[in-house]
Amino acid sequence: MAGRIKIWAALGISLAVLLSFYFFILPGLIKQQLISIIAQGNPGYSVTIGGAAAGFPLGVRLSDLKMEKGGQTAFEARKLNVHADIPKLCGGSLSLAIDSALYGGRLKGSVDYEGTSASRGPAAWRFTFENIKADECGLLRFGKQLTGKLSGFVEMAGETGRTTQGKGRIEFTVVNGTLPFSSGSMGIAALPFEKLEGAAVLDGGIMDISRITIKDKSVNGSFQGRISLDDKSFAHSRLWLQGHLTFSSDLGNRQTVIIAGTVSEPSLNTM
Repeated sequence: MAGRIKIWAALGISLAVLLSFYFFILPGLIKQQLISIIAQGNPGYSVTIGGAAAGFPLGVRLSDLKMEKGGQTAFEARKLNVHADIPKLCGGSLSLAIDSALYGGRLKGSVDYEGTSASRGPAAWRFTFENIKADECGLLRFGKQLTGKLSGFVEMAGETGRTTQGKGRIEFTVVNGTLPFSSGSMGIAALPFEKLEGAAVLDGGIMDISRITIKDKSVNGSFQGRISLDDKSFAHSRLWLQGHLTFSSDLGNRQTVIIAGTVSEPSLNTM
């Protein structure tokens, strides 16, 4: 009888420890790790998360995530569901699955680290996004605001804190929006589109753009080129794209054009 009591007491203590970890310790750990993940990938931004609580099954509910720069909100998510892979965590690696309603759409993805810290070491990220209202997201305001509904995916792998030097790929589609320009010999401030599609590969600080196509009743076109990524700010990255545009108002004449400058101040010029 005494032996059984000891076994049940040990089980009770173990359960209490596990429940304490799950309800009181894990939410705080996930909160701090996620702040570290976002801050590492977005230097110059302050990142805050208002609250963290245990969720089911085996997850954490986060609230009021904000990214700010210069007193302006660049990104905001009211609620996020984050699930940690407990077996992997016990084995010494951090793996998080993230799901959030966002700007009228949805963001889902995963972040995997070889160790238990999000502040160093190799890592891999993969996210899909659907029907995000681009004009409501400050992170997509590169000088001027891209508009439309954004969908697609991005996946990257590399050293934590040196994301631009890693490898990855991205594909996206934006519908019913406008693509802004800051200057150029064509004198066009923005191109309207029914659909804007693109695909690119990242390798060692260079984003090779295999295609960007724009389709609208008034204009159609396609581009290829590259973006040399700036380590501190994507908006300051240098771009060079060459392609063609065909305007319906120009009797279908095809014009060869170049988009050059920075991501925040692209210029549209004829060759």
